[in-house]
Amino acid sequence: MKELLQSIIETENAELERASAKFGRCNNSHHESYAVILEERQEAEDMAVEFDKLFSDFWDGVKRNGVNLEILRAMETAAQRAAAEWVQAAAMCRKATRCDSNRAPEIAAGIRRVSENNSLPYGDRQILREAMSYITQRSGS
Repeated sequence: MKELLQSIIETENAELERASAKFGRCNNSHHESYAVILEERQEAEDMAVEFDKLFSDFWDGVKRNGVNLEILRAMETAAQRAAAEWVQAAAMCRKATRCDSNRAPEIAAGIRRVSENNSLPYGDRQILREAMSYITQRSGS
């Protein structure tokens, strides 16, 4: 199982790079990340539903002592496709995490610019400085 998991992680890494090359390194927002991950999840669940239907057909064949090997081949394909969708979902989760931490210095710089605006009330500037400090610490910048 350990080797299989490592293989899946390597496949996830390759998928992340493929998707990043095609769609960009980062999503524009957490909302976009949610939508992308949701799409992959739904596609994986659709494949699971397909697998379940085939599995039911397989069981019917077992009970009748007349197993159709084509059903087993289709089950294998559905399981592989579901696994691929879950790999894509994992890669998109990592992309969302990577993008959040990549955005932190940019957000901190924006907060710094706003907090240095002397037309803001002192309390607002102080809140912005504390937020900037928190983001900078979180991102390791």
